[in-house]
Amino acid sequence: MKWKKTRPRGPGRRAASGEESRRRLIAAARAEFAQQGYRGTTIRTIAERADVTAAMVHYHFGSKHGLYLAVIRDTLEPVIATLQAGVQGEAQLADVIRSYMQLLQRTPELPLLIMRDVLADDGAMRESFIRDFAANAGRQIRALLEREAASGELREDIEPRFAAVSLLGMAVFPFLARPIAERVLNIDYDNDSLAALIDHTLRLFNEGARP
Repeated sequence: MKWKKTRPRGPGRRAASGEESRRRLIAAARAEFAQQGYRGTTIRTIAERADVTAAMVHYHFGSKHGLYLAVIRDTLEPVIATLQAGVQGEAQLADVIRSYMQLLQRTPELPLLIMRDVLADDGAMRESFIRDFAANAGRQIRALLEREAASGELREDIEPRFAAVSLLGMAVFPFLARPIAERVLNIDYDNDSLAALIDHTLRLFNEGARP
């Protein structure tokens, strides 16, 4: 009896289950979008980086646009959950900021991805990002600060909207400026340095905005 010879598949494609292939695609797409931007990234390059077939992108996400939204949603999920807990009174503002800064340390691609496709004048994903993520998160952080203002935890002359902008800037900019801060200011981004940076950020905000 003759056995039919088949060409062996790559180890990644042979082993990847549905959930595994989805996880690989999210990680690969996050890196590709950060490096190449939304317009410069193709489904094929993402699939090759993830070591799965391009058909899996359509299976899991429907399109490149759907994959981009999934990357943002999955990446921001821990922060959104903490923010929702804060609005419901189950977490503090400090917990939200700590969660966000820890996320940015774990996923350094995220700030670059947002700069390329959201903040740039020709950002391809600006409207989608605002509609699907920023609008909801912005309302929640504003609601959290307004609740603190109503309970007397913010100074009476502090406007919650402006406080939200200042606090987000303090939390996010160190990661946008990371390539410069590491070389010029000798700032490390390891766990110990991050903990010190978070404490520093919260202390500056609290001493400036609290009664």
